[in-house]
Amino acid sequence: MKKLIAAILVLCLCMGTASADGLGSWLRGLWESAAGSDEAAEREESEFDRLFDSGLTPVLEKEYIDVSQVPVYVNAEYARDNAESLGISPDSITEGLVFVANAGDVVGEDAKFFFPMSVSPDGSKMLAVYDRLTLWCYDGEKLVVLSWSRERSVQRGETEDDDLIGFLQANPYAFSRLIGSTDGVIWSPDGSKAVLLYSGSFLSMAYTYFAQLMIADMETGEAYLAHRFGESLAKDDDFGAVMGACFDESGRYIYYTVWAHPPVLRRHDTQTGEDVELQAYLENMAEFPSRPRLHMLRDGSLLTLYEGRQRGDCGLLYLYEGSAGRAFRRYETGLQPLGRIVSFDVNAQSGLGVALDQEANSDMTGRLLIPGFLLIVDTDKNMSGLSEPALIKTDGSAVRMNKTQFLQLINDGKTEDFDYVLSVSLSPDGEYALVTGRSCMYILRLRTLETRRVEFPEGTECAQFTFDTPINARFARGIDWHEANRICSSAGMFRLTWE
Repeated sequence: MKKLIAAILVLCLCMGTASADGLGSWLRGLWESAAGSDEAAEREESEFDRLFDSGLTPVLEKEYIDVSQVPVYVNAEYARDNAESLGISPDSITEGLVFVANAGDVVGEDAKFFFPMSVSPDGSKMLAVYDRLTLWCYDGEKLVVLSWSRERSVQRGETEDDDLIGFLQANPYAFSRLIGSTDGVIWSPDGSKAVLLYSGSFLSMAYTYFAQLMIADMETGEAYLAHRFGESLAKDDDFGAVMGACFDESGRYIYYTVWAHPPVLRRHDTQTGEDVELQAYLENMAEFPSRPRLHMLRDGSLLTLYEGRQRGDCGLLYLYEGSAGRAFRRYETGLQPLGRIVSFDVNAQSGLGVALDQEANSDMTGRLLIPGFLLIVDTDKNMSGLSEPALIKTDGSAVRMNKTQFLQLINDGKTEDFDYVLSVSLSPDGEYALVTGRSCMYILRLRTLETRRVEFPEGTECAQFTFDTPINARFARGIDWHEANRICSSAGMFRLTWE
């Protein structure tokens, strides 16, 4: 196929540029599609590949887990502080987990409709928010209620006005704000721990207050502050706000990025508590993330996403790659204007990553001037695709544009044929993405841009998969796609089947 296309391209050159532009453009698109098909063919065909090509329709079926008879535990510190309200004798409390009651006795009928918002990579742990107040971790045998631990937390100071743990303990709602989307839960490979990232507005005072290194120990039910930074950009020399994080393969080390003077990469040892600065990687604080994630690739390098805000150039996208002892490399989209990158995910297995620009710009009529679009990046090929937006059309098809075509589309304002993408989630193997538009949901094959429209239960709307309450509607709700084709979101837990 490629040889035939190459031969026709040579013929186009012989015909002259003017007469061959249209044909050449069409052939370049055909070449890219053929390249994607060849790469897909090189992989061993999976069961999901066969289902995708079968002509069947993907369907989401809602699922619940009945945990009525599942025992509920709290950690010893929480049990001691709340023994009276829990109805537990202080003398009976020992170290470790303390039994409270079965879930049905704690939350009533709601225990029959348990569903997680996030699942660990190995599937061993499920995390749910109950009544928007508390976090529950379910391992198939027991429910562990997470609570803030003063004993395990580090303190930045001894003054009362710096008692962040006291504030968190007195305000349970802070848990639900910390994981306002599944992007806020960064799991260790074995599901024993997770980093919690605050989901509020980046530039708000609340963000810098909460943007500490917060770790949840799923085995003990303790959430704690592992490292503290100053909260005032103007007053604190040790100012810092945690942006993105990831665990290494062993689950012992956490690498995380901090917006500080200057922005830095740090590493935290979960066994010893040692927290060290590895290197500064941004020139100044004019560059900051929107909904960042930090990713570890197959070769052990680290990849993160930042938006540039220098010289008034709103929406420049930068990718930094590197690891301890190596300098970061910067890649730019060169796309202007962009809206706002709200999510970025990379699958180390496939090497593919997807960034989502979701901020709409509209005129007085409410017409979308810039549709939500994707940047599909191949980390194994020098970040190819970074300057080629992929858009979903209203008929469900997907198209990739080069920089010139995209900017022409924006300048002409002819975006009515394109859907506005609300959220995107990579499949477990990283070869597909679940893309949610304003009214439809699609499965997108990343290498070829083929799509399949997804059917979901009556009464469930796309918006339910992507948005929370109006106060938090500006931020994309995450959707987690896990092994066994389980989809977790704020709308509930669903299993992906084919009919």
